[in-house]
Amino acid sequence: LFSFPLSTYLNGWIEQEERISFSYDRRGIQIGAIKPISKMNNMDLLTTLGYERTKLTELYISESGVDRRFFPYSKISIAESFIWDKRDDPFNPKKGFFLSSVLEWAYPLFNVESNFVKTFTKYQHYMPLTPNMTFSGTFRLGLGTGRMPIHERFFAGGSNSFRGTRFDELGPKDPQSGNPVGGAALMLFNFEFTFPFLSAFKDLYGTAFFDTGNVWDRRKKVSLSSFQNAVGLGLRYRTPLGPIRIELAW
Repeated sequence: LFSFPLSTYLNGWIEQEERISFSYDRRGIQIGAIKPISKMNNMDLLTTLGYERTKLTELYISESGVDRRFFPYSKISIAESFIWDKRDDPFNPKKGFFLSSVLEWAYPLFNVESNFVKTFTKYQHYMPLTPNMTFSGTFRLGLGTGRMPIHERFFAGGSNSFRGTRFDELGPKDPQSGNPVGGAALMLFNFEFTFPFLSAFKDLYGTAFFDTGNVWDRRKKVSLSSFQNAVGLGLRYRTPLGPIRIELAW
């Protein structure tokens, strides 16, 4: 990057997505630079500068001044990320930890609509109890402030976050439609115990898990007393690209 020793990349994208409460078309471009802090410890800093333009094609909640259907929403943002990966395997880890934290500032530069700050941190830790048994924990924390449209808010629920609800359905709901509206704060904990299921199938494992946390529409509402809880059991088959999972939660 301009003769500086930084790995640099340029991304451009066009995407469409359908969610429970909304659907959108999005286009964007982003330039990023990666600066290794410590190659021995797999620590990196990632800086990105990007522009996005999002158009809500459907909105299944009550409209607000920010969430107007078909309203093109433009965002110019700069983000700084810290990544620290000490897992023994990125796809099927048994020991080590992974930490990522990002701070994003979307500023109304050139009269665009964006004006918010948000941060998201994820920490995972894996502890081998025996050669084939592992205990792991995952912590997620998201906080935001400012004018955040629905496609920039935090959502949780489903197989990769809180397994006690369907996709996106943890947290506040729209009083008219009953659909999730997302929030400005998220806190989640996932705890898992993984163990061999059948000795004849070395890559087949059972798991018992406990998920707890919630999503709040405002940061000041964050409270441990409002956590939702889920417990469950599942099966996992390990492949070179990660586990195939079947899980049931209450």
